[in-house]
Amino acid sequence: MQNFYFLFLVLFVSACSEAEKNIAKLSGNNLSNAESVVSTHELYAEANELYEQGRISDAVTKLEVAVERGDEYCRELLGLILLREPSVQNIARGFSLMSEAAQGGLASAQFYLGSCLYDDGCYLPENKTLSAYYLSQAFENGEVGAEMLLGFLEDELGEVKLSQKELESMLGQYKNNL
Repeated sequence: MQNFYFLFLVLFVSACSEAEKNIAKLSGNNLSNAESVVSTHELYAEANELYEQGRISDAVTKLEVAVERGDEYCRELLGLILLREPSVQNIARGFSLMSEAAQGGLASAQFYLGSCLYDDGCYLPENKTLSAYYLSQAFENGEVGAEMLLGFLEDELGEVKLSQKELESMLGQYKNNL
């Protein structure tokens, strides 16, 4: 019976080792094995620190890996950097990443987009209908700061209700014009 437990332990360790190798292969072509098994949470923390240090390109590289792995917070930060930083600025991609994070339910991304679209902010052309949509989503998700801008927009536009189809169409047109 002891041999069975030993065999099970050997198989388990081998399987875990193989899983780490596969993650390393899938994670990124230019990263070392140690970097490729880093969690998206760690990548976010490292990227944020690099960004604060002014090492923007290095931050972008780390965030790209985490975005490929599907991390919404990294998607939001990368979108923010691509919208704001002249050295890596890519408005269309930044907007796309930020809107994906917003659609994923991040109130901070929703509030950021709603605020930017309110009045040509953040290098994005104004779109008050999309602004109202994102701000209402942010408010529903607990971002109380959205209430004031929503009040201004409701005075100007009335209540904005978009179906999913209308939203997708409007987003598609907006992205095409960036």
